Amino acid sequence: MVYVLGIDGGGSKTICVLMDENRQIIGRGEADSSNYQSVGIEAAKYSIESAISKAIIKKDNLQINAICLGLAGVARSRDIKLIKNIVKDIPIISNIKSQNIVICHDALIALIGGIGNDVGIVVAAGTGSIVFGRNYQGKTKRVGGWGYILGDEGGAYKIAVAGMQAALKADDGREKSTSLIKVFKTILV
Repeated sequence: MVYVLGIDGGGSKTICVLMDENRQIIGRGEADSSNYQSVGIEAAKYSIESAISKAIIKKDNLQINAICLGLAGVARSRDIKLIKNIVKDIPIISNIKSQNIVICHDALIALIGGIGNDVGIVVAAGTGSIVFGRNYQGKTKRVGGWGYILGDEGGAYKIAVAGMQAALKADDGREKSTSLIKVFKTILV
């Protein structure tokens, strides 16, 4: 039996699924964020390893033939190289042939997973946000996905910060009153 692992690692959580050659999901694991740029290298590695462990639990003598890691914050060649270095020590991954290990950013797996094709456009707004597209010639374009400090408009973090800023400005009398004032005062006090 041929088995593959698929990992979707975002800013909030990491999900790993174990599939067989018939495309049946036979295991699923979830862990914390694996965006190394937000949580650090060791925490990212731990989340990846934990999600894998949970997905393959109770599966004896399992030979994984391939893995795809679609991770937030992994868009450049230096990011991919860094992730290769940190996952090579994870036992289940160390047994997979290097040509069967795919590391890419999470927008690409969202595109392929969403439409079943690697040509098209995806708009993803989760913890962060990105617009990514690929044409038939293989050319790609991305907009956003720069992280919570520099971008991610439309992502959950930016929306939450904007809400908090609006409430605090309203409380100061600089903006119109909002129902968020009472909620944020409860949290902040």
